[in-house]
Amino acid sequence: MKTEMPSSVSIVCLGDSITNGFGVRRPWRLVMPHLLRERYPEISFKVLNAGVDGDTLFGGRRRLRRDVLRYTPDLITIAFGLNDLYMGVPLPEFRQNLNEMVEKIKQINCRPILFTTIQPAVSVQLLGGETPELYNEIIRKTAKQQQIPVLDVWESWPALGDPWSYFLSDGVHPNEDGHAFLGELTAGFLASLILDE
Repeated sequence: MKTEMPSSVSIVCLGDSITNGFGVRRPWRLVMPHLLRERYPEISFKVLNAGVDGDTLFGGRRRLRRDVLRYTPDLITIAFGLNDLYMGVPLPEFRQNLNEMVEKIKQINCRPILFTTIQPAVSVQLLGGETPELYNEIIRKTAKQQQIPVLDVWESWPALGDPWSYFLSDGVHPNEDGHAFLGELTAGFLASLILDE
């Protein structure tokens, strides 16, 4: 554990519509810093949104420098996967895009944090049989190989119980309660990283 607390922590949240907050007023990226400030009032938390509706990992990689790296944040959350599944992005391509993104982030001494996907309330599977869990396994393995943190949202989501209570009517995008849960989950995870690094 750190003996000295940082005076400030900057975070860029890179992702798709779930990061951007489609359909809600308080997405998880706004809930998270509020909880961190309550817990650590002596630390100044600055959070920037780099979530884009409908984006894939490839899209995130293309805008990495413009939307993320130029701010040289301390932490970068990376949350993609469901749009890659819907659009049929091959698993090897997803793996390559993720590794290239992580390498670019490491080059400027920022700390990347990978997120697995949420568990949608509706069944999401391509005709070819690929499921979110196949993409999530790549995310987990990449985190292990790159020696970076991974927040396993997929494994934590069932703790919510009835899935429909935490989603908008499409069964894919979290509602206010779903984002509140995700914000709490992220705040707890990031707090442990900030203190233990």
